[in-house]
Amino acid sequence: MLPARQTKCGLITFSNVMKAVPVILTLFLCSAADLLAQTVKLDWAGSMDGNSYDACRAITLDAERNVYATGYFSSTVDFDPGPGVFNLSSSGAEDIFLSKYDPSGKLVWAKSIGGFRYQAGYAITLDISGNIFVTGIYFGTTDFDPGPGVTELTSNGNEDIFVCKYDNNGNFTWAKSFGGPTNDFCNDIILDRFGNIYFNGYFEQTADFDPGPGVFNLASAGSTDIFICKLNSSGNLVWAKKIGGPLSDVAFSIGLDEQDNVYSTGFYWATADFDPGPGVFNLSSDALGDGYIVKLNNAGNFMHAVEMGGNSRVRNSSLKIDKTGHIYIAGHFDGEADFDPGANSQVLMSPVNDDDIFIAKYDLAFNLVWVKQVGGPSFQKIFDIETDDANDIYLTGHYNGTADFDPGAAEYKLTATGDPDIFVLKLNPAGTFTWVAASTGPFYGSGYSLKLDPAKNIVIGGTYEGTIDFDPGPGEYKLTAAGQSEIFLQKLKQCPNAAQAETLNIQSCTSYTLYDKTYHATGTYTHLVLNAFGCDSIIITLNLTISRIINTVNANICQGEFYLAAGKLQNKTGIYYDTLKTAAGCDSVVVTNLTVWEKPKPVLGNDRNLCEGETLILDPGRFNSYLWQDQSTAPQFVVTTPGTYLVTVSNQFNCKASARMTVRETVPLPKSFLPKDQPLCSGNVLNINVPGYRSYTWSTGTTTPGIEIRNAGNYYLTVTGFDNCVGTDTITIQEIKCIPIGIPNAFTPNNDGKNDHFKPGINMEIDDYQLRVFNRVGQLIFYSKDPARGWDGRFKGQQQSSDNYIYQVSFRDINGKWYNYSGNVLLIR
Repeated sequence: MLPARQTKCGLITFSNVMKAVPVILTLFLCSAADLLAQTVKLDWAGSMDGNSYDACRAITLDAERNVYATGYFSSTVDFDPGPGVFNLSSSGAEDIFLSKYDPSGKLVWAKSIGGFRYQAGYAITLDISGNIFVTGIYFGTTDFDPGPGVTELTSNGNEDIFVCKYDNNGNFTWAKSFGGPTNDFCNDIILDRFGNIYFNGYFEQTADFDPGPGVFNLASAGSTDIFICKLNSSGNLVWAKKIGGPLSDVAFSIGLDEQDNVYSTGFYWATADFDPGPGVFNLSSDALGDGYIVKLNNAGNFMHAVEMGGNSRVRNSSLKIDKTGHIYIAGHFDGEADFDPGANSQVLMSPVNDDDIFIAKYDLAFNLVWVKQVGGPSFQKIFDIETDDANDIYLTGHYNGTADFDPGAAEYKLTATGDPDIFVLKLNPAGTFTWVAASTGPFYGSGYSLKLDPAKNIVIGGTYEGTIDFDPGPGEYKLTAAGQSEIFLQKLKQCPNAAQAETLNIQSCTSYTLYDKTYHATGTYTHLVLNAFGCDSIIITLNLTISRIINTVNANICQGEFYLAAGKLQNKTGIYYDTLKTAAGCDSVVVTNLTVWEKPKPVLGNDRNLCEGETLILDPGRFNSYLWQDQSTAPQFVVTTPGTYLVTVSNQFNCKASARMTVRETVPLPKSFLPKDQPLCSGNVLNINVPGYRSYTWSTGTTTPGIEIRNAGNYYLTVTGFDNCVGTDTITIQEIKCIPIGIPNAFTPNNDGKNDHFKPGINMEIDDYQLRVFNRVGQLIFYSKDPARGWDGRFKGQQQSSDNYIYQVSFRDINGKWYNYSGNVLLIR
């Protein structure tokens, strides 16, 4: 897995001359990030090569430090990260994989679980006997037995939830299905000391959480609701609870305390009832959604719930309970958020439209112990959190741009080379920065799951694209994805803390730089300096005294505005320094913390006309305040007359913006566009056509300008003009009895243009017609099936003499009724 290590370091000598105290240290110099961060080193890293989109979503470890992984893959993937090949091929769009690796990262076995559609594993855990439990989603019919047997489950609708049990060799034990006709999703799973299974996620509409022959339906109150479900060790339902409100509510992570009380975290919108029983315990979020923690007892009964949020978007993504009974919640947020659910407040603020990471510590009564922030001007996200026996905290996820991973007063910044890069962060139990390790490359990478073995080695699973260097130290260990995205596993070893200590006492008028890291304030700072082997270190304690005046200014401006700092007009969020000289010759520094707030974006729409009688409601959007052109301050404005309308709005940062819209004129509604009421002969068809409008809706359902009317009644037409004004008109058609046929009793075929032909006059629509004429001896002398063609008094081209002739006429109307007439007609010459 690991090649011979290539060092990025070199040997250097430096001296720091203090007030009468020279100090000379000889060290191996790496980059600043390598020098100060490398208290971990790469043990191994492996990639599972495929040719499509693959990801490891969850891992777990056993007591022997073996690694178990699950997620999803497409097409064909080689699950042996070593020189061997062990290919699995998906049955459908995406299949679940389940794999085991030994402590050195070598493949033990790998299994695929799939069907025609798609499936994904999202969480995995082990019981004390080493049995494997996996949960996730599936769509369609899926065979959950990876061996030669077949055990198929079929989803009720789109995505359903599964929970499966396998023995330690990946052999199938049982599989259970949960869900309803729409989308259901499971994110996490955990076992208690008795082997009972708890899992959580979210569901839509109605879902059955009894995997057996019984039915236990939960119905969502809105878009999606949270569920928490408990099964016994055989996979049978013990209880299932739902939490939620009218909008989307989501659960991401689940935990248990020593008494097997259940904790769930995620986020919710609007108002949600967190008491799954007959009681009500409502929490209300900001419009962008807040985070929550809810606590149930082992029977699924409500104990307590709190929220964290404010004028921001807060997304709780991971939960962990340590051995001292403290709860750690990690996630990301955008804007201003209060993480103290009690009477006090603990507000953090991230850059506008970019997410920072938060880590909060609570006791079991949800009292805040501390909250920390990690981030920068770009986005950062956290996916998993773990604690060790000393209650140190480990997190993994990804970061973009430049991020400060030290949540304290000092800074420890990393700059991503990709979009984004993978990180692992360690804090001590007080939330103080210990170290951070990054795996970097030019494309996407993210850690999704993190676990610790008994020796506090760290294993991470996730996905990456392109080429990534998985060695966070001075060496390089690059893996390259063969497909669009690939599965990776990475193991890091923590370095022992046996280090030589050195102290530097520095006095300076100005800032002081040590290993490319510059300090601007008096204080005591600690550095870990590595040797060429990546672990043995020297601890340098820097006691820095800066004899200067520092004034900090917190300034806020809105987009489009400027603030004078660092000698010029600034319009970007950042920290700016202005340095002046004091009488003593030291610097007087003004530190400006400048925040640029986003301006609101009100929208009134395009200029338009107003239809006669129409009331137009102008709604620019949701903001903190409104000022219309008439000095009114309502969120909406009612328009009934032409004119120009202007609104100025302000958001929560008191940034203002305006929008304008003009109503040009009042347009009359279409009216009297149908003809006057008309009669209709039985069996006839009346055509009415109304041109000149954009759209038409007749009472018959027709949407064309014209219709054919065959029956009496009232007909109405609604039209929309090209100015979008709508009008309706009505016409009444009255049926009258008309003489269906008129047959002349004589005709004069003398070519004078008058009465030259004999034919019936029919006053209705017909489908079939026949006319026959006979002479006195019964000879057929004329026949026609064309109603327009009459007899001209000739037979075989010869004029017939004046006489009485016998006619027969038959026709059928459009309703299928036949009419038959016969009689005499006199031919006169």
